Amino acid sequence: MCGGNPPDAPETCVTLAPIPGVAGAYALGDSKRPGAEPLRFTGAELRRAGIDPARFRPSA
Repeated sequence: MCGGNPPDAPETCVTLAPIPGVAGAYALGDSKRPGAEPLRFTGAELRRAGIDPARFRPSA
């Protein structure tokens, strides 16, 4: 997911992915810093922050 910046600002991007083997857990990372440790959230925490994790499920 990218965007939300003013036209003259650099773009900000994050990645969101389910954590394999951990039901209802997600990793949120900075796509411009792939070596940085991702933040981990439950689906409930993401929804409280206004993020619907279902929008980020990989398509088949």
